[in-house]
Amino acid sequence: MERHVYILENGEDIDNSTHLLNRFLQWADLTNQPVVMLGNPAVFHTEKDIQVQTVSEWFLMAYRQFGLCRNERETILSTEDQLIALQLCAAEKNKENYGEYDIEVSRVLDINRQLINQQLGLSDQTDDDSIKAYKHFLDHCNLTDFMNVYKRVKEGMQENEGLQKCIHDTVFVLLSVPCCLVEREMLRLLCGNTQCRLVTAEVSLDPQDLDVRFISKDASLDEVFQSQSSPSTAARSPVSITEEYVKGIILGYLHLLVNSRSELAVARVINVPDRNLDHAAFTDLKRAAKGKSMSIFQTACSHIMRLRLGGKSYAPDPSSPLAQHGKGLGEFTDFVDKLQTVVEEDNCTRSAMKRVINIIKNTITKSKDNKLRAATVERAADKLHTQASRVIEKDSVAKNDSPSKTSSAGGSLLGRKTIKVIRQMLDHAAAMPSQCNSVEFLTDGFTSQKTPVRLPSLISQFRSPEEEPDSPDSKLGTSLAQRLVTKVKPKNTDKPGVVGRYKSCMDWANPAHDVDMHKDVEFFLTAVETCVEPVRGNMVHSKISGVAKKVLESINDQENADVGNIMPEITNKVETANKEKCSKRPMVEDNNIQEKPAKKMKKAAQDSIQEKPAKKVKKTVLDSMKEKPVKKTQQSSKSSKRKEIPLGKGQKQLTHFFRI
Repeated sequence: MERHVYILENGEDIDNSTHLLNRFLQWADLTNQPVVMLGNPAVFHTEKDIQVQTVSEWFLMAYRQFGLCRNERETILSTEDQLIALQLCAAEKNKENYGEYDIEVSRVLDINRQLINQQLGLSDQTDDDSIKAYKHFLDHCNLTDFMNVYKRVKEGMQENEGLQKCIHDTVFVLLSVPCCLVEREMLRLLCGNTQCRLVTAEVSLDPQDLDVRFISKDASLDEVFQSQSSPSTAARSPVSITEEYVKGIILGYLHLLVNSRSELAVARVINVPDRNLDHAAFTDLKRAAKGKSMSIFQTACSHIMRLRLGGKSYAPDPSSPLAQHGKGLGEFTDFVDKLQTVVEEDNCTRSAMKRVINIIKNTITKSKDNKLRAATVERAADKLHTQASRVIEKDSVAKNDSPSKTSSAGGSLLGRKTIKVIRQMLDHAAAMPSQCNSVEFLTDGFTSQKTPVRLPSLISQFRSPEEEPDSPDSKLGTSLAQRLVTKVKPKNTDKPGVVGRYKSCMDWANPAHDVDMHKDVEFFLTAVETCVEPVRGNMVHSKISGVAKKVLESINDQENADVGNIMPEITNKVETANKEKCSKRPMVEDNNIQEKPAKKMKKAAQDSIQEKPAKKVKKTVLDSMKEKPVKKTQQSSKSSKRKEIPLGKGQKQLTHFFRI
């Protein structure tokens, strides 16, 4: 049977979409045939009887309906999530090769373009490490992308007879030409080698005249793509960054109910609302999951269950990094279990979906650390309520009702219908065209409210914290010579390193000549002797007491001094000063230590006297001091006659510690 594909050229420019599509179906005589309207649901606002879906969404429906998916829990990556997954994988490879967990946005877009061309068969396969890591990431998280969906549907069209009949019996009406390369290849697969009918609608300028005339002609898809190569300029409602963020959080929790292996969903919702599971906690959980070859959410559930079971055989290692995050991980797993309980216990699908979305909304709104507007959260939850109602009202859900018998008697599992509705909501959200710029979700953003709040990107969540300077792997602990010789080079030396487009190349700073610093050159750090210049002039030793210093200064000021009379006076003054310091509490065991400063004073005084020969003077300062004997010497002698109190062991240690 010949395939029928109609392309409505100017459908986006007409306000009343429902009236236009009804008149078109009457004109093309398609009222009694299965018709699929392909377009952007955000642009075409139709009633319930006419549903508009994207090309990707129809392929997802065929992918699941005809059993082409790996399992029922497999989820689809949206265009944004695909770029985020590529960013994480490319940053991980960049860290292995160059030591930095980061990647430029331009590089991510290049890898994404290369991946799409390879998966669609438009270019040859290349051995890119980032693409290999991306495929391994999808298998580990039980995820898939639209390129894999396209390939599986293409293979199913050759092998599955039910899919072949469905495509041949369905009339496809394209309301808007997609700009995405993947969706264009999907349209080529639907049309095959047949010609399309390009239809142009003409509407009267009079608003009361509802008559619509159609003009059609045969055209190929290549001609249509060339004529509408520019993106659609239809008016769209402004996008709220905060509302999109809240919507992503709610969908992240719904994602965990379907596919708990998704690491992207865990990273989005693990600390919303605040559970004290910061960046360091997520890093510890990620490393523990990697060490056990398990998913992140499964690792958290396993740790909490072992804590609650208790016992030596079940309790986790107390030295585990997850031990300090037990409270936050417990709150996170309990909240997901609460949502799962609602899904399983409520037999009414509509009521279960409403309760699940309201629980998530109220938890975010009533959080103590909530910095988001309550009106924004309400608006995002209302849109998801409307979307869930539309999914439930579809004929596909009504036709596949679960049997009434229990699961133990061979019936469906509890909550299977609700899980199916959630999966269709996730498919619809993934198939919707992106309304944001790629830079907005690949980098950190801020809310659109009056008080901006930072919305961290997932790459900042997956990036490990900076190394401490004391760690053995830190570069701050190495010497300057080692850091000069050691250069960061990629491990795969056979392959040339990828040079970024900005902020990644410093070739312009290389010296103009070769400094002959090769890898084989060894550097040795030798200790240099310190040259000490001898003391000049009348400098006095810093350890001499104040009395002796005054005496020496007076000696140096006098040109004529009697050497024979000076030394005994200096000795007496130094001994007197030392006894005054020790008179308060006698030192029993350290008498030898107290005598050392006096000897140093004598030696310093002798050296200073030898520098200048003294002359006899009629009366010097020392003679005047000799005439007036110091009275404190008697007090010091009296204090020495007192009976010494024996000190305990602890008192001796304290006395030795506080000695001046």
